[in-house]
Amino acid sequence: MRYLLVPIFFLLSLKGFCQPSTDQQLAVHYYQNGEFDKAHMYFENLYNAQPTSFYYSYLFKCKLELKDYKEAEKLVKKQQKRESRNLSLYLDLATVYELMGETKKSGDEADKAIKELTPDYTQISQLGEAFRNRNMLDKAYQTYVKGEQLLANPNQFAIPKAEILAQKGDYEKMFQTYFDLIDYNNDYVNLVQTSLSVIVNFEDEKDVKVELLRAEILKRVQKNPSSEPYTDMLVWYFQQKNDFGSAFTQVKALDKRLKLDGQKVSEFAALCINNDQFEIAAKAYDYIVLLGPNAPYYYPAQTGLIDVLYQKIAVKGYYTPEELTMLESNCQKIITEFGDGAETASLKVKLAHVQAFYLHKIKEASELLEKALEQGGSTEMQKAEMKMELADILLLNGNIWDASLYYSQVEKAYKHDVIGHEAKFRNARVFYYSHDYKWSQSQLDVLKTSTSKLISNDAMNLSLLITENLGLDSIPEPLNYYSEAELLFFQNKDDEAIRKIDSMNKEYPFHSLADEALFLQFKVAKKKGNMDQAKKLLDEIILKFPNDILGDDAIFNLGEMYHYHYKDLEKAQEMYKKIIFDYPGSLYEVEARKRFRILRGEKIN
Repeated sequence: MRYLLVPIFFLLSLKGFCQPSTDQQLAVHYYQNGEFDKAHMYFENLYNAQPTSFYYSYLFKCKLELKDYKEAEKLVKKQQKRESRNLSLYLDLATVYELMGETKKSGDEADKAIKELTPDYTQISQLGEAFRNRNMLDKAYQTYVKGEQLLANPNQFAIPKAEILAQKGDYEKMFQTYFDLIDYNNDYVNLVQTSLSVIVNFEDEKDVKVELLRAEILKRVQKNPSSEPYTDMLVWYFQQKNDFGSAFTQVKALDKRLKLDGQKVSEFAALCINNDQFEIAAKAYDYIVLLGPNAPYYYPAQTGLIDVLYQKIAVKGYYTPEELTMLESNCQKIITEFGDGAETASLKVKLAHVQAFYLHKIKEASELLEKALEQGGSTEMQKAEMKMELADILLLNGNIWDASLYYSQVEKAYKHDVIGHEAKFRNARVFYYSHDYKWSQSQLDVLKTSTSKLISNDAMNLSLLITENLGLDSIPEPLNYYSEAELLFFQNKDDEAIRKIDSMNKEYPFHSLADEALFLQFKVAKKKGNMDQAKKLLDEIILKFPNDILGDDAIFNLGEMYHYHYKDLEKAQEMYKKIIFDYPGSLYEVEARKRFRILRGEKIN
């Protein structure tokens, strides 16, 4: 083993190289090792040769460690002659006298430092920080107060003053200090919010700071009801408390007072969507819509309301039949009101999707998209999105090769774009449904390097499913059953899909598709609204297959069920946390982290 034959003289020279060589290195080395007598000897020589602040600081510390207080006193006074503007040297003397038991002299030196202050921002800041580092909080506060007087700015040191008040537990005065800063300059609102979010624990009902903060904000709002910064602070307060309903009330009132025509409410609605507060977002958009078609935010509010409903239905999967009808009628109303063309193209895609997949109006959905493609007025990208949705509807209706034709058109037109990759994946899935696994997998292998993490992940998962179930020792029949069941589920033939899974389980009881079969059964149960049954199936996957490919899918979906259906936010938080810590690199990690933060009370901008 050649690496053992390193010459011994090389190791010895390397060892020597690692040792401190200069007096300064030796001094620091001894100080760090607690050999203060040796460190003192070197630092004293260095200081006498070159009396810098660096050598002074170490030499002073060595004298204190060696309890040579008289010599420490002489050293400080000697350094004061060299650095007359360095007021922190008074604090060094105060420290020496405190250690000598001369408390009055110690206090006098601290007072001298404050007395010698000049209208110099840097000097004031350094002295205040020096006091804080020595935990002399009252003296630090006095320093900042006098500094503000010298600089003729009563809020110059508001932040460090507030931090000191927080350390001392004087929270009422702390809040007043922060809000006086906002009175001085409204631009400090975000800085104050950031500071308070660290100091105040909004989750702790017993934290007295929460109520004190609310009282101070209300006092400021009542003093000036048209104050936008303090209404914003009140809205922020309710957001931290996860009380978006109360926040909406305040935003709406401010919008009316300042005659903003829905601007504030529109911004708030977007914030609600980011924080999964869909019901409040819908109320916010409703408020803007009621302002009438001449209001500047009328159209964005209409489309925003549709986006909220669409998120609940097509993305989250938790909705009511009334919401389906509402989304359909809202889409139709806006399309009628604003006409055909690029402005309403995306709405037509959403409307067609809901009509076909949720309201079972396949003919109306197909005709809507076919007519839109014929009419023109849409961009090429919008046409591609329409073709993708039309292909999905054709697949839903059993016309799988017509669907494949549309997917191929989009893939060919957008080879290097995400939509082209998505079309290629959906087309590969068509061949998977029709049992042409070899061709499907050849397309999926290309997609594994897609720039879209979602598409590459889906491609890898489907490719892995095919590989694991078509190995040398495998027979294709169980996979045939399962792919047919997946197609039936896509086509909303849920009972047939379950019968197909039951047949597979009966004929091949020990196949490797057990977890996939359970997950498909879960999706059927959820779609039918059998939430307790859906939860039971997820629990079974997590218990039996926690480390298989669907382990994180099951945990994330269970988190969603606790979050949106059972409203058990503590359990939901637990599931999202499990994704973050037990499944690093999961496709769900980013979303799980976001929702975990939301449930913990953080505001997501």
